[in-house]
Amino acid sequence: MDLTTLNLKPLNLLIFPDWNQPEESLYLELELIIRNLVNHPDRDFLTLVIDGSETLEESELDASIIISAIVLNLFMEEDLDTSCEPEIILLENFNQSQWLDILPYIQYRTVALYG
Repeated sequence: MDLTTLNLKPLNLLIFPDWNQPEESLYLELELIIRNLVNHPDRDFLTLVIDGSETLEESELDASIIISAIVLNLFMEEDLDTSCEPEIILLENFNQSQWLDILPYIQYRTVALYG
């Protein structure tokens, strides 16, 4: 993967959600983070990078669908302008070399808030 295709910005936040927690908890956790991103005054300079490598293949959870649903709900609930859509990147199936390439561009990292 070429880093230029990721559309990283000056501030890149990496989160590691616990994909094994109950779907409701996962949704609430991601919604809180994305809501803060969307409402952040410097949102144009932020990219949220989400580690999706720990999603269960046999699980019915589809990380990209969950993230899309959260963003759509936030925009409808808060009547947000679509021009302020957050930059969100879901990383799946990253190998060690790819992680080593992207980590220098990450300013903040966090693990799951719940779980």
